[in-house]
Amino acid sequence: MIDNLDKYVTRDNLDINWRFEDKKEILTQIKILDRKAYDLIWEKLFHDNIVGKFTLNEDKFKTFEAKDFNNDYNWITARLHEFKNKEDDIILIWADGQALLTNFQTFIENWDDFYYPSSDDLLIINSKRDWIINLTHYECFRFGQGIG
Repeated sequence: MIDNLDKYVTRDNLDINWRFEDKKEILTQIKILDRKAYDLIWEKLFHDNIVGKFTLNEDKFKTFEAKDFNNDYNWITARLHEFKNKEDDIILIWADGQALLTNFQTFIENWDDFYYPSSDDLLIINSKRDWIINLTHYECFRFGQGIG
C-alpha cells in the first residue's frame, strides 16, 4: 500500500475525540494519519480494484467471508476475537476521509466506539496488508484474506 505510514502521522485531530468521550485513554493508543495518507491508501485500494464504493470486491481475495450481523454485536465481538496476532498494527479508514493507526487489540476491545452502525463504513487493514475487514453502515461484516 504505502510504506512508512509514521511519516504521515499528524497532530491535527480529525474529529475523533467524540468517539471516545468516556474512554480518553484510548486516544493515547491512536496515531491519526493526515489527509495525504488517506488519499494514497484509498487510491491504492481503488486502483487495484480491492475496494469499490467502500465495499470489498470479493473476487480480489483468496478467502472471502460476508455476514449480515443485524444488531448481533456479540457475533462481531466473538468473530474479532478469533483473529490471531492481536498485537499487529492496523490501519482504520472511514468513508468520510479519516484514517488512523492503532493496534488490533485496542480495536477489538473498543470496536463499537470505532464503528457506528447506520453511519460508518469502515475498512480495517492489518499491517502486513494481507487481510481487510469491512464493516458497512448497513451492518454487514466482510472479510477478505490473501489479496491477489
